[in-house]
Amino acid sequence: MLRCFTVDEPECGVTEIAEAVGLHKSSVSRTLRTLEAERMVAQNPDTKKYRLNWGLLSIVGPLLSHLDLRSLAYPIMKELAEQTRETVSLCVFDGVEAIVVEHVQGTEMIRHVTPIGTRYLSLAHATVRVFHAWGGGEPGLKTEGADEVQPAVLGWSKESYDQHCAEIRERL
Repeated sequence: MLRCFTVDEPECGVTEIAEAVGLHKSSVSRTLRTLEAERMVAQNPDTKKYRLNWGLLSIVGPLLSHLDLRSLAYPIMKELAEQTRETVSLCVFDGVEAIVVEHVQGTEMIRHVTPIGTRYLSLAHATVRVFHAWGGGEPGLKTEGADEVQPAVLGWSKESYDQHCAEIRERL
């Protein structure tokens, strides 16, 4: 249910969530009330839709506090952002999706802003292809409900996708 909330869709109603997860609305409503009591979601009094709330930090905080990768990478990311004037994002990959865990904003007028927590699931995203190039995950894996993009959809055969991954490894 919590995955229904995204950067693009920060608020969701009971009906939307029920349809997305395949549960009855009454089950979703009861679960949301429990999550609200734990301050993991909050209901917007105007729209009656729910959004994620600060209580999630009690769960995510311990993970992020022990993610030394962020503190190790930050000075390098900052230097790279200063050199290129572009936004630099740090992603972790769990074999299925790339998740932004840190970023340093660039100074260019037009820039791509990637909020922390953004998830990339599709081979259409270069970030996912970079992880695949270095042996992470399997092309075409997806999380329930996410759009799947196989190499063929991008115009690649298995061999041409493997070649594309080899070219990524050569460039990086």
